[in-house]
Amino acid sequence: TLIPTLGTILIILFGDIQTFVGKLLSARPLRWIGLISYSAYLWHQPLLAFIRIRSNSTPQILSLLIIIFSVFPLSIFSYIFIEKPFRNKANFSRKQIFFIAFIAAVITFFVALFLIQTATTQTLLNDKLNDPYLSDLKKYGHWQYVVRDFDALEKKTKTFSNQTSTKTKKLILIGDSFAQDFYNMIIEGKHLINYEIRVHFIFSRCQIYMGSEDRREFIEAKHRQACTN
Repeated sequence: TLIPTLGTILIILFGDIQTFVGKLLSARPLRWIGLISYSAYLWHQPLLAFIRIRSNSTPQILSLLIIIFSVFPLSIFSYIFIEKPFRNKANFSRKQIFFIAFIAAVITFFVALFLIQTATTQTLLNDKLNDPYLSDLKKYGHWQYVVRDFDALEKKTKTFSNQTSTKTKKLILIGDSFAQDFYNMIIEGKHLINYEIRVHFIFSRCQIYMGSEDRREFIEAKHRQACTN
């Protein structure tokens, strides 16, 4: 942001209405953009944040374009009916402005407090009770879903098959809960379907070491016994 900021400073300091840049920036459409720019800045971030929260995946380009173009009428409304009246000293005194700001801050605080207190029992943006994916996960505990498929595969098959099959590539996945999560992503997303996959769990405190030194040197003393079994 330093380069555009310096460029803006140079235009303000040395710009002239008689130059091409001065005439361009003095055009009515660009002046209007300048007037509503602060309102647009305040509007665009929460709108984009809310649409990302509401979307189960990355928002579509069309949705983002609708949000971006809706910022302009909202910004014009904010400038005409909120920003412009407050800039006029004849409409509000300094005390009135501070009083209104204080009341707005208090109302915002208590609304936010109420939303935080009720968020544990009632969602504001997603209908979790009717979400089929989340309801399916309720059958498992917080950790059982993570280990279910990984453990099942590890217990079922220990080695790769020697038989010829359509799965010509072999993949061995070794690790702790991160490996379990990664395997779940493979299964849920139906990735690596042409791979014959085998898994092996290693506690995070043990991990894997491929060097020539004694691996026990890299394991805490209290965990060495468990990791060497």
